[in-house]
Amino acid sequence: MDRLVNVEVNGSAAILTMMNPPVNALSRALAEALREAFSNTEADRIILTGSGKLFVAGADIREIEKITRREIPPDMSYLNSLLNHIERSGKLVIMAMNGTALGIGLELAMAGHYRILHEKAVVGLPEVKLGLIPGAGGTQRLPRLAGADAAWQICLTGESVDAKEALRLGIVDELCAGDVVARALSIESGRRTDLLPCSPASQGQSYTGTQHSPLRAITAIRAAAEAASFDEGLAHEARLFEEALLDEQSRAMVYLFFAERDLLKIPFLPKDTVFPEGAPMCPMRPSPEEFGAKVVEVMWEDGMKSEALAASLAYVKKQGKLAVLCMGGQWVGKPDMGAEEAHRIVEEKRVLRASDLDVLLVRGFGYPEELGGPMHQSEMTR
Repeated sequence: MDRLVNVEVNGSAAILTMMNPPVNALSRALAEALREAFSNTEADRIILTGSGKLFVAGADIREIEKITRREIPPDMSYLNSLLNHIERSGKLVIMAMNGTALGIGLELAMAGHYRILHEKAVVGLPEVKLGLIPGAGGTQRLPRLAGADAAWQICLTGESVDAKEALRLGIVDELCAGDVVARALSIESGRRTDLLPCSPASQGQSYTGTQHSPLRAITAIRAAAEAASFDEGLAHEARLFEEALLDEQSRAMVYLFFAERDLLKIPFLPKDTVFPEGAPMCPMRPSPEEFGAKVVEVMWEDGMKSEALAASLAYVKKQGKLAVLCMGGQWVGKPDMGAEEAHRIVEEKRVLRASDLDVLLVRGFGYPEELGGPMHQSEMTR
């Protein structure tokens, strides 16, 4: 296995650099490597940073997918174990956040004793977008740093906040325009997040939608203020996180997460195809520039040049949209599509994959994302 954590000693500090490209996902293997590095260093100060442009952009989504599909047990307790070990190690741990920290990346940072964030980075807890909640102390540490109201907003929307807002809220201690590690070397004191007080939210915590994860997040954040201890609050969060992992809604939303990433896997486009920039060359609906459109249908028929398709897909991507390939000379998306019609479209090969149709109907035609689309839903009810 390639080295996942590089250790460099600089005076009284040990610099630990996480190296798990492309996004420094905090996988089980990286967590084990971090614990080993922490345990083996004799330095009084530890600086934790990431390689490349990201600090940690999330957990191992493939592991989460296997849990939601009931292929492995719902045990990700190694993350909480690692973060508690870091927080309670007796060493000063400075988080040199060289880039974006999302999900477990932000949870990891909050377990440190001082946080320096690059001024162009963002932070967030987007688990709700996968039908989950933070599962490694995010609902317990964030209210202690930023207040319960801010934690409620961040966890329920899943939206990121920029560096200036993270500083204003108290999520990080300072911003840095240059080398965050160099700045971290000068820090000599910090504080434990788990020992900070936590007050209840001032606003009424309510949710009227149909998804389960926002309700679980509200319950977990409330526990941060009401539990008898930090560890008791963590236990509440852990139970709710496991419930979410085994909820069919999270299975559907994780399925959509990977389905979106499969959209550009076009089997008849050569692997070395260049995706040129320029005007689209295939029929589309709606126009990629149309306000509010999240997904665009791209028409493909036999005889079209692969360069035309490549240029069209590149154009859609540049507009920040998803592209679903339609074949057979007919558009396929429509509101309120039932399972029977969806199956017929797939059988007629008017889309490349069943999951492509689910993405189109969820992101473009209002099918509830917590159900995953008609093809996914029918598969789950078989």
